Amino acid sequence: MRGLLHGESGLQARLGDEIIYKSLIFGDDIHEIHGEDLFRGKLGLTDYQFSEIQIVLESESTDSDGHTTKTKIQAFKGIVFVADFHKNFNGMTVLSSKNAISRSLAGRLAGRLLRPLVFRLTLSKSDRARKEIKLESDAFNEAFNTRTSDEIEARYILTSSMMERILAFRDRSKGRIEISFVDSCMYIAIASGKNYFETDVKNPVDGPKLEELYNDLTFFFGLIEGFDLNTRIWNKD
Repeated sequence: MRGLLHGESGLQARLGDEIIYKSLIFGDDIHEIHGEDLFRGKLGLTDYQFSEIQIVLESESTDSDGHTTKTKIQAFKGIVFVADFHKNFNGMTVLSSKNAISRSLAGRLAGRLLRPLVFRLTLSKSDRARKEIKLESDAFNEAFNTRTSDEIEARYILTSSMMERILAFRDRSKGRIEISFVDSCMYIAIASGKNYFETDVKNPVDGPKLEELYNDLTFFFGLIEGFDLNTRIWNKD
């Protein structure tokens, strides 16, 4: 694929910790970050990178006898995709699906029992993107909580066309999604239990596996066209 660069550190490479924290999607109390299958490159005018990511939290509880127990919780497993948004903005805007599980430990543990992929709602305690706004699309408002540090800028980013694209992507993707716009980049987190891009380098890739790998890559590269990221609406300074 033209413009594609697989992670320079091999299949075990992943997005850096600073990117995960900078996205504002996962909060600051992350205990461990794991991942693999880093892809980086440029498609058209858009620089991109994405990899599989696992986010692990650690909770601590003390019983009536004073015994402390630490529990690790997988809060997220899926793909984190980062693309140059080609719009010169300085604010921070975060979209969170409205069916997010509570931030509380009880909510996280209940979510762990009810479903393996727990996506934490971290936005309510973010000092950097704390103002909740309603947009012109009722369908979008029903699907996402929108929080921002700059309401005017958020409305410039989230045009009617962009909101339609985000809703279409949500319907097309089978996992839960969270999106943020920070430092002129678009961050997309897609929760999924699937192991993407899995191949055995010691053996030939058979037809079905090759087709699955092709479909995975086509889906993620399609984000650039799907969100029209190659169209420079605002030029960067």
